Amino acid sequence: MMFRSSIDAFLYAVRSGNGVRDVQASIGYMRNGIKRCTVQVSCDGGAGCGIEAYGEEADALFHEAKKYSEKERLAIA
Repeated sequence: MMFRSSIDAFLYAVRSGNGVRDVQASIGYMRNGIKRCTVQVSCDGGAGCGIEAYGEEADALFHEAKKYSEKERLAIA
């Protein structure tokens, strides 16, 4: 499936109804100085997906993943 952006792909993954179990996000720089974000979405039943973004989109994806993780953490508490 193709998405317009990594944000769209992330939102599709967490809203797909597969029972999201965990969202892990990391951000950093590659050797060439370009920012890179990776997000791993794990779902019930062992399904999951990885999403990557680069440059300015990396910041947006990282923010969205952290916002989702924080919302889920507060819902559990």
